[in-house]
Amino acid sequence: MTSRPQPISGSIGERIRVILGKDGDEWLLLLNKDNGERKWQTQNWSNIPFAVAKQLNNCIKKDRKVTIVDFNGNGAWYINAEKHDGSGGHAWWGGTNASNEIKQLTNKACSKQVYFGTTDYNNDTDTYVLISGNNGYQQSCSLNQSLVDRMKSCNNRGGTIHFIRLFHDNEYVVKDDNGREWIVDGPLDDELRNTSGEVHDVAKARDGSWIVIRDNRFIASQGVSNELRNTLTEFYNEQRRYNSERDAEIRQYDAEQSRLAQEARERAQQEARLQREREERERREREEKEAEEARKRAIEAEKARKEAAEKEKLKRATLLEEALIKRVTDEANDIVDAERNIEKRKQSLKQSLEMIPESARPKISTECENLSKNVCVVCQHEDASMVIVPCGHACLCGECSMSVINNSKQCPLCRAAIREIIRIYFGNK
Repeated sequence: MTSRPQPISGSIGERIRVILGKDGDEWLLLLNKDNGERKWQTQNWSNIPFAVAKQLNNCIKKDRKVTIVDFNGNGAWYINAEKHDGSGGHAWWGGTNASNEIKQLTNKACSKQVYFGTTDYNNDTDTYVLISGNNGYQQSCSLNQSLVDRMKSCNNRGGTIHFIRLFHDNEYVVKDDNGREWIVDGPLDDELRNTSGEVHDVAKARDGSWIVIRDNRFIASQGVSNELRNTLTEFYNEQRRYNSERDAEIRQYDAEQSRLAQEARERAQQEARLQREREERERREREEKEAEEARKRAIEAEKARKEAAEKEKLKRATLLEEALIKRVTDEANDIVDAERNIEKRKQSLKQSLEMIPESARPKISTECENLSKNVCVVCQHEDASMVIVPCGHACLCGECSMSVINNSKQCPLCRAAIREIIRIYFGNK
């Protein structure tokens, strides 16, 4: 993603340095241009001192940016320039009686300002001010005392001197963190009193022509070169266009970033919605799966319960059947034992009968014959030839057994359920 376009910082007037010499046709103009992509400087001048023009041409050839420049009508001048990356700073000066002071200033590792003016005191003497750091200063002896007092006050309170402009006849303009102060006359004084727009530079020629640089416009008196006016007008228009184009690029970038951010928010919201739907779907599927597993477990539990109940039922039935079998077996054994006892009694009775005299035997022969027979318990006259299973009672004749099996289906003696009836044959004992 490309980075946001850098805005063009500061006002247009902040990037202008203008100096007037003897009149409005002797001028120097430095324009620090900025289109947002790069910054560069153009130097324009007309009729300035030869030494100043020569050094400016040297700076242009070496692609150096002029950071400080000033000169007066008596030949004093100062130029400081550096490479565009801020390195390689160097200073040149000449025509001034403050050469030693300037040399000392250039050796200091701090910001510097150098200003020249003139005064009619003592036969048109040069004036100068040297600023080091925020408020350190040196000045010529003939400097306007009001300006000296202003600089001293700023230094005492630890303030900052932003710029000073020295003109002919000890006139000046100073701007510090307490505002502006000036001593000039005529229309320039009126213009400086105008509070419409910040003042970034002031120039006044020895003949009285002047120019004031504000944020987005300049004001020039009569006598100022038309070339200078046109160059300034073109610069203001050009920078306004640069500002407008850059602002449009920034708005377009911001709008695009806003659109991308909105799309990102919408994607995030959609992803969050899809995530919620997915989680809800997974929750439902999980609950359905758990419910299905619970249902299967319930079915398995019911199945196991039924199987256990069936096993218990079968167990109880088996126990009952075993108990019944035991009871029937015990009863059958009792009957067998009883029959054996009866058989023994019959044998004993038979032996006893044999001991009875033959003359007395006919009296009991019929009863004895009946004792030796198994009689059907239903009809009481047919022989009992059928045995009931499982109880084992031989108590039915053939005809009565059919009636019992078709009707009551229970043993007439023990009332046990009849599984089957078997015919048997008895021999004489």
